Amino acid sequence: MSDDEAFPPAPDVNDLAERRVILLSAAAAAAFMKALDVPAAVNPRLADTLAREQRFRWIEPMS
Repeated sequence: MSDDEAFPPAPDVNDLAERRVILLSAAAAAAFMKALDVPAAVNPRLADTLAREQRFRWIEPMS
């Protein structure tokens, strides 16, 4: 199976949000169910970055 077959292009999120039923292949449905059973994980570097105090401030445009 090629990468293109394993990871088809993702549909537009707006299209999915407006559908009442989303058809999935058996493999996609199994992956979806498996993902729902696992707690969310965040990349440790991202978690570190999000936990840091913000080091910026907004600069007001000059009039």
